[in-house]
Amino acid sequence: MSDYLIIRLSALGDVLFALSVAERLRRAQPASGIAFLVEDRFASIVAAHPAVSETIAFPRREGIGSIWRTVRQLGTRKFDAVLDLQSNAKSAMFLAAMRGLLKIGFDRGAGREGNYLFLTKRVVPPDSAVHRVDRFLSLLAPLGIEMTRESPSAFRLSDAAYDRARALLARAGDRLKVIMHPGTSTFGLLKRWEPERFGRLAKQIAVIPGAATFVTCGPGEEPLARAAEEASCGSAMALPPARDLLDLTALLAGADLVVAADTGPLHLANRMGTPVVALFGPKDYKKYGPAFDPHAIVRREDVPCSPCARRWCDAPACMASITVEEVAFAARGMLTKKRAMVF
Repeated sequence: MSDYLIIRLSALGDVLFALSVAERLRRAQPASGIAFLVEDRFASIVAAHPAVSETIAFPRREGIGSIWRTVRQLGTRKFDAVLDLQSNAKSAMFLAAMRGLLKIGFDRGAGREGNYLFLTKRVVPPDSAVHRVDRFLSLLAPLGIEMTRESPSAFRLSDAAYDRARALLARAGDRLKVIMHPGTSTFGLLKRWEPERFGRLAKQIAVIPGAATFVTCGPGEEPLARAAEEASCGSAMALPPARDLLDLTALLAGADLVVAADTGPLHLANRMGTPVVALFGPKDYKKYGPAFDPHAIVRREDVPCSPCARRWCDAPACMASITVEEVAFAARGMLTKKRAMVF
């Protein structure tokens, strides 16, 4: 039996993509110990994944001291191999603390900030590894494990989380439950579709027989949810902020369709098997899109600057050019597949 450490600190979407490595490793070596080092804000969702034996939470907001505490902690651990999916200077410090083990990561040009200097096995992802999931899976090659995606494993959520989700969605009754999530991280503001457009989308979904629409949000995103609800003219109901990631995951799992931009909740829903409509603008959907079916992607091909590598944009035409009608068409198509309906 071998023990492994996977390092992927952030962001939520990439952490969820990295869980495919844990799934593939677990399938190849069922008896192995698999630890996962992740920022504390995402630790609960990683700990809920059945392929992960141990979650090591990195306290993100505690400054440089937290880095050195984590470095000392890892220096006392005995792993057979570490897979560094973060591939930057911060994860290099963790690699430096661990001795006498196989350290697998991306070679120069594929990694960042000199991370490759701290590796004992450097991997150049094959040309076929376009999506982040496949890029991460390529790091399993030195262990003799094929770069094959496993079917996503559902997170282990409490009965209480599912009960809270059912109570919130009960207003829909037997109707199809559509969840819209207008929020993105502050870092991902340029990926945001205006909440008023989500509201207009809800009005179009309302004419579909047997469909009800809800708006979800995280802490601090309440104004976005309210704006979407108000623009819907009664066609959507804004739900209170999810208590935590696990409660949000239970909500998304209870939906028949989730509509969101390229953000963590989109990929949470996708991992739970909920059909998603993904709105893509600045990011390349071939690299960052939903990793599993069923999904539909809406983007405009006629925006010459999309995709881009920018972190900020005053006027993201790539998102502004996505019309409500285009998204409604994709939503109707996904709902048709979910239930045989005549529109």
